[in-house]
Amino acid sequence: MTTNLSQFCDQTRQTPRFEKHSQGISSTTELQKELPAVRSQVDVQQLAPVIHGYHENPFEVLGPHEIEENGRRALAVRTYLPESSQVWLIDEKHGVSQPMRRIHPAGLFEAICSPEINDKSNGPSYKFRAVNQAGEQTTMHDHYAYPPLLTDYDLHLLAEGRHWDSYERLGAHRREITNDAGDGVVGINFAVWAPNAEAVSIIGDFNDWDRRTHAMRKHLPSGVWELFIPELPVGTLYKFSVKSRGGNVVEKCDPYAFAAELPPRTANIVADLDAYEWADEEWMTSRAEKHNALDAPMSIYEVHLGSWKKNHNGEGLWKNYRDLAHELVEYCQQMGYTHLELMPVSEHPFTGSWGYQTVGYFAATSRYGSPDDFQYFVDHCHQNNIGVLIDWVPAHFPKDSHGLDNFDGTALYEHADPRQGEHPDWGTKVFNYSRNEVRNFLTSNALFWLDKYHIDGLRVDAVASMLYLDYSREEGEWVPNEYGGRENLDAISLLKEFNEQCHLQHPGTLTIAEESTAFGGVSRPTYLGGLGFSLKWNMGWMNDTLQYMRHEPIHRGYHHDELTFSLIYAFSENFTLPFSHDEVVHGKGSLLDQMPGDEWQRFANLRLLYGYQWTHPGKKLQFMGGEIAQWNEWDCDSELQWDLLQWGPHQGMQKMVADLNAVYRREPALHQVDFECQGFEWIDSHNHNDSVLVYLRRAKDPSDFVMVACNFTPVVRKNYRLGLPEGGFYDEIFNSDSTYYGGSNVGNYPGIQAEEQESHSRPFSAEFTLPPLSVIVLKPRR
Repeated sequence: MTTNLSQFCDQTRQTPRFEKHSQGISSTTELQKELPAVRSQVDVQQLAPVIHGYHENPFEVLGPHEIEENGRRALAVRTYLPESSQVWLIDEKHGVSQPMRRIHPAGLFEAICSPEINDKSNGPSYKFRAVNQAGEQTTMHDHYAYPPLLTDYDLHLLAEGRHWDSYERLGAHRREITNDAGDGVVGINFAVWAPNAEAVSIIGDFNDWDRRTHAMRKHLPSGVWELFIPELPVGTLYKFSVKSRGGNVVEKCDPYAFAAELPPRTANIVADLDAYEWADEEWMTSRAEKHNALDAPMSIYEVHLGSWKKNHNGEGLWKNYRDLAHELVEYCQQMGYTHLELMPVSEHPFTGSWGYQTVGYFAATSRYGSPDDFQYFVDHCHQNNIGVLIDWVPAHFPKDSHGLDNFDGTALYEHADPRQGEHPDWGTKVFNYSRNEVRNFLTSNALFWLDKYHIDGLRVDAVASMLYLDYSREEGEWVPNEYGGRENLDAISLLKEFNEQCHLQHPGTLTIAEESTAFGGVSRPTYLGGLGFSLKWNMGWMNDTLQYMRHEPIHRGYHHDELTFSLIYAFSENFTLPFSHDEVVHGKGSLLDQMPGDEWQRFANLRLLYGYQWTHPGKKLQFMGGEIAQWNEWDCDSELQWDLLQWGPHQGMQKMVADLNAVYRREPALHQVDFECQGFEWIDSHNHNDSVLVYLRRAKDPSDFVMVACNFTPVVRKNYRLGLPEGGFYDEIFNSDSTYYGGSNVGNYPGIQAEEQESHSRPFSAEFTLPPLSVIVLKPRR
């Protein structure tokens, strides 16, 4: 039942009145004479929800409302300004300057005026002029007078889980609303999904973090809350104040925010990602056929931006994205890397998580600068022919109270059952992959980085933990799928959808799985039953190879199969060979420190390891610091040991990696056919007594090949006869034992003449010298 204002005043024993304004209207009586003779028709039952901040749709009370009384059309305009003592409705276009009645002592004001001042489709022509208790005057738009940005179709797609560019609608977006005359207002449109919340408000530096003044409207049944705030600028600090059904109020970060304050502060920052002017068109149009093609050389340099190099100028620990862009591009060009892979750059509260416990999935971390700075970083890399990959973490999220955890007072993004929603290894929450809106959040997040930041590929973290319901769980600690199995069918479905959309909407981008199990078809197309990734990290090769290299050379002959086993499955997936950050943390020591022997042998072993990696089928990934043979285990709070480069062995390692990259990029045989058996051929895989491996790598043109010989002992193998597929002279194009790299300079320079003598089932052969703990590469002279 609607209660009119006079009835309400009788009930509350309050008389509507006006306070004296500081600019010349002198008395309450004088103001009352200006009021239209129309009573307020506000529903008193709706006042308490508005005033106490739990109204699902404050637009039903606040803003402009057409009314009719005694046959007369009018417009009731209401606003809730709890800190104001007087409020005027001002419309310069129609010459209106009308005081508003306080219809509730909490600060609810109303004016009854002509309906001409409100344009239903384009917003009003009026504003409010408010005076606070200190006499300070503010003029503002009515944020309850503007239509929503979200359409019914938007809401349908969000509920369906197929709004691929939901980041263009949810979150905080600069928006301009114009009327037919061309007059308009610019502000920020806010939207957030919180279906089980009782109320959501926007709080920020613009309203003194007061949840009462900017309550949002809930779209039913989608559960998305929305509000447009006129004249709010880019750069505004904000959060969402979320009131749950139990009455608890928490301040939450915007899941779709584009920027955030520097931790430990947690407010979001309104950002405009469309203002940056890109200059990488040449790269973007050619990357699918050139830079990211599966037959192209791919030597990836994995970097943690916060510890590659530190600031030493007293302006903070971290370098800016722009400074890093120039320094890293110069270094990658010097070293010959083709791509950078950045450990997570999405916003994370705990630096010690290295970025893998993300709160701001759509926000580039402010540790290194603004979103504009990171766009510059990617742009500069592209202009200098360096690809940029980033780590993406859809497997879990942290429990920080301002993040996704229990977002609207319920388990919204996660499972409520800890057997499904808790990750036992990391103390984090697991996404509910069965929920359409959560799937949409994750897939659109992946597409967001490819779209707004021109990222060339995503390395998906901890895929194995997504694929299996019993991952790191004991019996009774997990819930089987609908068929009684251990596979997470919802996560599998999500990963397929993610890959399909990435490849469909952004052709030429790479998706790379960090997947450590024998799950089949990870890098096979979804139409063939695979997950659809472009590449998969070869964790088996990495573990077996490092395990082998940790053995003393005298024992390696008993572990020969740890090397040869990788070729049994090398072509079952599109593999990348990774020596990542995971191999140099948690007490493992640096790669150099993991090598056996005295100091000379350790360096020789590490050069051998890299030579073997670069000549084995598969794309290459090296974590920063490995290329200079860092002694220390990686520490995210300390920069790399660049001072080691004053010493010859470390200089030699850096030079060797640069030369490996040069040979790798120059020789099609080392990169064109990484994923098919036609690109690899054993010459000698059985000599475990000498710990020697010899193989051919072939290009798409099978006549274009190189021969690789690896000696995994510190013994020089002289007069070592090896079979060759054709006669002629073979140039030694690489030798890891060169004195230039810190080796003993044993080898076959400038090369070897093949003889017509059968060996290893080949019609030609030659006697080689195999240097100690070394890799040599030879190529027939044409």
